[in-house]
Formats: sequence, C-alpha cells, structure tokens
Amino acid sequence: MYLPAFGEVDENLLINLTTIIIFLGIYIWHMRHDHSHRNEQAKREEELLKEVKEIKEEIKKITKS
Repeated sequence: MYLPAFGEVDENLLINLTTIIIFLGIYIWHMRHDHSHRNEQAKREEELLKEVKEIKEEIKKITKS
C-alpha cells in the first residue's frame, strides 16, 4: 500500500501498528479506571475499619459494666 508520507508500506505493518495502538489505548484507559476504583475501595475499607473499632469499643464497655 502506498502512503504519501512514507512511500510503499506493507499492509501487515499497518495492521500490526493499528492493533498495538488500540491495545495501548485500552490498557491506559483500564489502568486509570482501575486506580480510581481502588481509591474508592480503600476509602470504604477505612470507613469499615473505623466502624469495627467503634463496635469493639462498645462491646468492651458493655462487658465491663
């Protein structure tokens, strides 16, 4: 196939480059999405740990009484 900027180019090369670009785009999108999800999950875990600590303290108070 002839491209004005590059001259004669093999079609398999174009297919390979296109595939690599698509998969890199998907990988980058997935990493950004994955990190934002992990941050939300970490916040939820911290909140749950705080609640567990509060419940443990309440149980200790009740058992001491």
